[in-house]
Amino acid sequence: MKKIGLILLTLIMLSCSDDTTNTEPSTIYEGNYEIRSEADLISFAKSGYTEINGNLVINYTEDIEDLKGLETLEKVNGILIRYNDELRTLEGLEGLSEIEFFTLSYNLNLKSLKGLDNLTKIISSIIIEHNASLKNLDGLNQLAEVGGDFFISHNDILENFNGIESLQNVSRFLVLNNINLIALTGLENIVTTTRFQFDSNDLLHDFCALTSFFQQHPDPDLFGARHNAYNPTVENILNKNCSE
Repeated sequence: MKKIGLILLTLIMLSCSDDTTNTEPSTIYEGNYEIRSEADLISFAKSGYTEINGNLVINYTEDIEDLKGLETLEKVNGILIRYNDELRTLEGLEGLSEIEFFTLSYNLNLKSLKGLDNLTKIISSIIIEHNASLKNLDGLNQLAEVGGDFFISHNDILENFNGIESLQNVSRFLVLNNINLIALTGLENIVTTTRFQFDSNDLLHDFCALTSFFQQHPDPDLFGARHNAYNPTVENILNKNCSE
């Protein structure tokens, strides 16, 4: 009996030892993850997180030029990137293919959306506003579907929508107050939407990228244009008067 007891005790101790040695840090972060400095980026990189069960919030940073350090991230609910004065590019987010929502606001020196190259779907909305150095949307080249609004506003040097040629499905496409927007190139492949709205884009005069869409969907209720350099109707676009 003593021998049996010793054997059982030994097995229990070995089992406990195995449980201890096999424990590994979780790669899932629970809650919203906030980054406000380069040190926070480094901390994320060291953690090796692949998933955030919440939102990624990057705001009010003063020493971040890109998002390198987030390369392991493959899943997150939504992303908010706001008020980052030195941010130039979104490199580091290449691991993401689908997110719930995306907000990009008040990043004064952001010049490129490079880093979002593998993003194919946004379940809800995307907001791109008040990014004073953003000239086009290159970097969103794989984005095919936006389940909610695609809202673009107050991007002072945005000239066109080059970079989102893969976009096919979007609930509403809303474009307001982009003072240097000239043409809608980049929107040629959209096949479904409930509304295009273009308001107060001072230099916008070329709507020809929407010709193919309205040939398939000649419904005036799907389109609105006000206070732009040119404000055509759907009939104008279909009659080859798509620019002025």
